[in-house]
Amino acid sequence: MKIRFMLMNAVAVSAIVLTGCNTTDIKATMGNGDAVTTTTNRHLKPISPDQVKIYHSKSSIPKHHTVVGRVSASNYNMIGMTISQESIMSELKKQAASMGANGITHITTGLAQTTAEAVLLK
Repeated sequence: MKIRFMLMNAVAVSAIVLTGCNTTDIKATMGNGDAVTTTTNRHLKPISPDQVKIYHSKSSIPKHHTVVGRVSASNYNMIGMTISQESIMSELKKQAASMGANGITHITTGLAQTTAEAVLLK
């Protein structure tokens, strides 16, 4: 009985010590994109995310474009809270810009992540 009491106390103390009084930087939990996959051998110069345009509908996608790669962003942060659509689109634009793409098309929102094609418009 005494050993059982000691084990329960040890578990409780361990949980408190391991949890600690830790704070979380909200910017760190906003999530970085999960993946950037290039589909071309061309090495394009990175551009500013402000130069990346989002094409939501198929009819708005310019006919002359080249798919440069695929980008994705998590829909949840590390603590399980949903990330805003604005933050997700911002992350997709940042990833597309890093590979030199100036457009994002075919945006697909799944349960855990949002993916899109990064394109270079001619």
